[in-house]
Amino acid sequence: MASSTPDLAKINLDEATAMLRGIIVPMQPKIVSRVQSAGDDLTAVADIISLDPGLSAGILRLVNSPLFNPQASLSSIEEAVNLLGINSTINVMNAVLLKMAANREFHRIELLDYWESSRDVAYAAAMAARQLNIGMVDETYCLGLFHNIGMPLIQQKFGDYFEFLRSLGGEELIAAENGKYRCDHATIGYYIAKGMQLDENVCIAIREHHDPFLFFSKKDDMVLTMAALLKFAEISSDEAQRLTGVDNYHEWQQIKDRVLEIIGLSELDFVDLAEIVAEQTQHRH
Repeated sequence: MASSTPDLAKINLDEATAMLRGIIVPMQPKIVSRVQSAGDDLTAVADIISLDPGLSAGILRLVNSPLFNPQASLSSIEEAVNLLGINSTINVMNAVLLKMAANREFHRIELLDYWESSRDVAYAAAMAARQLNIGMVDETYCLGLFHNIGMPLIQQKFGDYFEFLRSLGGEELIAAENGKYRCDHATIGYYIAKGMQLDENVCIAIREHHDPFLFFSKKDDMVLTMAALLKFAEISSDEAQRLTGVDNYHEWQQIKDRVLEIIGLSELDFVDLAEIVAEQTQHRH
């Protein structure tokens, strides 16, 4: 990573506050806190969620998709919560609430490519996790949906961010962001995710998803696996092309072999899985 990138381990709360000054960070909805306070009482959790018809409908649509529940059709929030368990329920809630917030706050024409790309990456990452029997489908879906959440927030503060993305011409994204804005979308996304009390592994993966050193660490943990699935999804969804107009695979070439090793794919397997995921994604549109 370029030297202009902040040392994340040394950024304290005051520095984070200064970095986010002028950016309206989505706060964690009270309903998520209420669900968390209900603990392992799944009946109470279902009752709380059922008080919000919009959220309930969004959760049922998501968990009844082939991605989460290819076998049966659930008709009640109680069934959904019992299927998912408390941790996965909170992950799915956050995903649905983000999409609802996006429709209210960020649904402008310049952000359409961003939101469509985020949804496709989320679906592709989670579909890969399911196809490879890795598990963590809901966590991976949330990571895909949130990994670039810092982008619209930078746009909100500076107004020219998405125009800036289109001008990069293959330049390294994180270094370019820090050079122009003295902040980057991965760091901002990390603090947004922390503020919304997302799963800690999702938060860390958001923070480090552009750091090639992550993939060459000796750790073989949940963050590393989710980040590898995210990179597969970014490439198979042509995210760089859609957001910047440039097929910039420089970062992918650095980490490709290691990513395939982490998720257990050969080059040929990668191509086959990318085609399966692309076909499934197209069926959603």
